Amino acid sequence: IIVGSGSYTGGAQAFTVDQNNLSNVVPKNVFNESNQCHDIALTAIDDDGTACYFLATQSVCGNAALHDNEIVKCPLPNLTPSLLSISSGFTFREVFYMIPHYTPPALGGYSHGFNGMKAKGCYLYGYDGNTIKIWDKHTGTFVTSVAVGGGLFDSGGLDVDECGNIYAGNGNTIKVYNPSYSLINTINLNGTVYDLKLG
Repeated sequence: IIVGSGSYTGGAQAFTVDQNNLSNVVPKNVFNESNQCHDIALTAIDDDGTACYFLATQSVCGNAALHDNEIVKCPLPNLTPSLLSISSGFTFREVFYMIPHYTPPALGGYSHGFNGMKAKGCYLYGYDGNTIKIWDKHTGTFVTSVAVGGGLFDSGGLDVDECGNIYAGNGNTIKVYNPSYSLINTINLNGTVYDLKLG
């Protein structure tokens, strides 16, 4: 099990947990940084099983500015050393200091978790509730962005199907984009979308 976390003490921003022994938790310093305050907002495990990705929020303490909204690619299962670093250009912040909080009030409102990253095929996709950004997952080269609209962090959810179609939760809809990044469908729902997973 891979966990992205807040770094309350020391330099661990992520953990591995043995699924057969949940008390076996191993901290991992995926940003190779000794200071705390590199809280993780986005996490994705590559569908090919070789790597996972973490995005650190903008922080208000420590030496965190070095890693504000940075994405690191980490090898599985060890997570370190990181394989790649991407400056995402997103504006995720430590959620305690952010209004509105990007976790629904029913869930406490203070969690850093946001369903907004997916690694599929040759690409890494990131989403902040307003814009989808796409990078080459092997080189970190920026490919393009897609303006979805809506308020930052007001809604979320991101997934990609086997054909490369992108699904993004946006308000009370799921917007579907084809592999050429054109909007091909809008699915209307009865409530705000915070999370989605294709089944």
